Amino acid sequence: MAMIMLSLLTFALVGVLTEGVKAEDMWASTCPDAGLITPCVCTVIDKTLTEMNCSAIASEEELAKVFSQKFTETGFFTLHIEANHHLKVLREGALGNTTFQHIRMYNGALEKVEEGALSASTSTVTHLDFFNNNLKSFPYHTLPSLTRLEYLDLQMNSLQGFPVLSSATLTTLYLSFNPLGELPGDAFINTPALSYINLRKTGIKEVPAGTFTGLPMLSEVDLWANEVHELVEGVLETSSQSWIYLANNNISSIAPNFITGITYGFIDVSSNRLRELKEKVWHPLLDQAIKLDASNNPLICKCDIAWIIRNFTILSFIDPYTSCDDGTYLVYLEPNDYAQC
Repeated sequence: MAMIMLSLLTFALVGVLTEGVKAEDMWASTCPDAGLITPCVCTVIDKTLTEMNCSAIASEEELAKVFSQKFTETGFFTLHIEANHHLKVLREGALGNTTFQHIRMYNGALEKVEEGALSASTSTVTHLDFFNNNLKSFPYHTLPSLTRLEYLDLQMNSLQGFPVLSSATLTTLYLSFNPLGELPGDAFINTPALSYINLRKTGIKEVPAGTFTGLPMLSEVDLWANEVHELVEGVLETSSQSWIYLANNNISSIAPNFITGITYGFIDVSSNRLRELKEKVWHPLLDQAIKLDASNNPLICKCDIAWIIRNFTILSFIDPYTSCDDGTYLVYLEPNDYAQC
């Protein structure tokens, strides 16, 4: 079933991913002889695109042997290797001179992608999926040479130490569920096309001012389940429509103007340690009808909350399950009780 779903997904993406590109210029329209590529299996998708499935490869040597063969056509749409526990290293030269637009190696035992392992596909690859392996080493410094790369998924691995990335084309980044630790303030300074950044549960304790700025296309940042305790001014500068996920951290302090640029969207600060929803922080955002989830915070709900309770419009933009530290939902508080504030 998983294989069927993957093939359907690949088929659905073909129209989008091939826009403006002539398939005959890049990808094989026919498969190599089965005897040359065993145990890999080649499938023609949508009559013109080919997927090479090498999930049954038994060793790194066998993978290199398959791609050392002389194929009539060397451009393939997808390399697919799923749940393979024999491949520990994607070696330099292992893919020969074959090129791919998608390289997907996931749910396996891969520990290292060597420098040069992707060199044949520098001008063709748009999607790299290496999620849920045991990666400890990845050649981030080669990303600038991947001139069409848009999507990089390295989540659920064993990568340590946060990279400072550089890519003119990368739009989507998954680094979640890696023990990356400290987040450098210049981590994304050379990734101007980024629109989606997922850093869930990566051990981040601090987000320096300016970390998520200078990214004009940025529309979604996910920092769920980290150890952030404070959001200072100037952390986030997003596009006008943005979704920001900061739930399940240790945030107890948020400065005014911690985020700028957003005029429509959603901010999730649920399950943190906020005692107040300060007017200087949140009024400018809620005034623009930006939705806020502040549930599961120990809000004291004294006069500091009056500006919300006495303004039904503002209150309507806050998640209805947002409550005080005694469990009373904000929507049940009486405006008249705050008349003297």
